[in-house]
Amino acid sequence: MSRCRSTALSEKAVRPASRRTYVFVWVGLLVLLLLLPAAPLRAEDFRRFSVLVPDGWEVTERPEEMFIFRPPAGDAAAVIICAPLPDRRPAADVLEAFVRYFSGSEPQQRERGGQTFDFVRNGQKNSAFFLHDARSYLLLTVSDPHERYPECLTMLMDSLALRKDD
Repeated sequence: MSRCRSTALSEKAVRPASRRTYVFVWVGLLVLLLLLPAAPLRAEDFRRFSVLVPDGWEVTERPEEMFIFRPPAGDAAAVIICAPLPDRRPAADVLEAFVRYFSGSEPQQRERGGQTFDFVRNGQKNSAFFLHDARSYLLLTVSDPHERYPECLTMLMDSLALRKDD
């Protein structure tokens, strides 16, 4: 009988510890999943700017400093145009010209710098991001018709940096 009691006591003593361990392991896994980035990133440096690109995204360079970024499924696009500011033309005028060209919304200042505006093309809502320094401007237009990549596209926008001329 003493043997049964000791077994019962040891089972009671073991159960709470195994439950705590189980909970600890699950909480640890959840924290790890939250800390891992949604998609690995790779830094891309171009002549006039740098950007972090989600791994697996294709980058196509076109003439006249145009770059197209597409996810593996090809169902969205981010297009970047980066060029010197026209002589004696303030960046605000260049932004205004783009807003007029795209029939865009009123530009909004971003906390992290630059301005954004929305526009419609082929019945689809698109977004644009305008960034400049004293010598260059950068325009990023984003088309994500199924809204599958908002985090990736925001990350592209947040990581953009104009390169300083030597």
